[in-house]
Amino acid sequence: MKIVRHVSVGVLVVCLGFLSATDMLAAGPVQKWVFQTKNVVGSSPAIGPDGTIYVGSEDHHLYAINPDGTRKWAFETGKGVLSSPAIGPDGTIYVGSNDGKLYAIHQNGSLKWAFSTGKAVNSSPAIGSDGTIYVASWDHCIYAINADGTRKWAFKTGGGVFSSPAIGPDGTIYVGSNDGKLYAIKGSEGEIAQLSPISKGKVSDVDSPRGPTELPADTERVISKPPEQEGPAGEIFKEIKEIRFEVTPEKDEKVSFVLSGPYLPETFAIEGDKPRMVCDFFGASLADGAADKAKANGRLVQQIRTGVHGGPKSKVRVVIDLAPNVDYNVQPIFFKDRHLYVLVFRPR
Repeated sequence: MKIVRHVSVGVLVVCLGFLSATDMLAAGPVQKWVFQTKNVVGSSPAIGPDGTIYVGSEDHHLYAINPDGTRKWAFETGKGVLSSPAIGPDGTIYVGSNDGKLYAIHQNGSLKWAFSTGKAVNSSPAIGSDGTIYVASWDHCIYAINADGTRKWAFKTGGGVFSSPAIGPDGTIYVGSNDGKLYAIKGSEGEIAQLSPISKGKVSDVDSPRGPTELPADTERVISKPPEQEGPAGEIFKEIKEIRFEVTPEKDEKVSFVLSGPYLPETFAIEGDKPRMVCDFFGASLADGAADKAKANGRLVQQIRTGVHGGPKSKVRVVIDLAPNVDYNVQPIFFKDRHLYVLVFRPR
């Protein structure tokens, strides 16, 4: 009988034998078998319903190991695997790699799909009750990925994310970041809340009917930019169906845009004596009566104005006039599935 006193690099040791309490004190743990890989095994194993053990190695492989310690199959990734595998309800194995991808692998070891992030995926995936896969990346983002490998949403933190997400009973996703924060993300409806860096830009329309006006540096804060649309301009019908204003019980003030599809405006803030938030919906139209519920009566949001601009860069511009000399935070939230874009204003 061999007594295991250490684990060598690249070796997975499994102890599944059971002894009586007396024998255990006398003999110590019993080695059942050892599976050798070619580099460090930093990944934690996951065990399937049939007893198959799945584990990653820095040798660029995810291994499936039979209960008797023999190799079932090996799946090769582009770089080392520190991520610990997760197993979906249908038996799909999900694991991240230092090559920046999350892999979905069939039970027979073949590739189902791969989802690319900007940097290494050391985080271990978590799987929601609806089959959504949540995983983090060193590119600062937490991703929600549909079961078919398409992106549901992405949430950006202030640093790289090594932490593995955990899912609460109400669907909230909890994950830590190298920015020193623990984030709680409401992910059941695919929300995105993301602030972009301060940037300089241009403004026109309602405030400057004569055309674009250059702003002094550091007066404009870009909040969100729309993703690039596929296909030629005008191919996708965009309409703002409704603009709403409301004050929540927590005294937050919300401006909501009900849209005809899952697209985002370019949103930025203008500071100074007349602070205001500007949302540009490029290529969109404004439905009749869309702003009827946008009558602002908040302590911070004072007025909501709209303007429609034609030409090669047609757009609907919505200007939200804010109270001067009030410090505030603004959080953009996008409910992709509901085609709802919301700006939440919270006085500090």
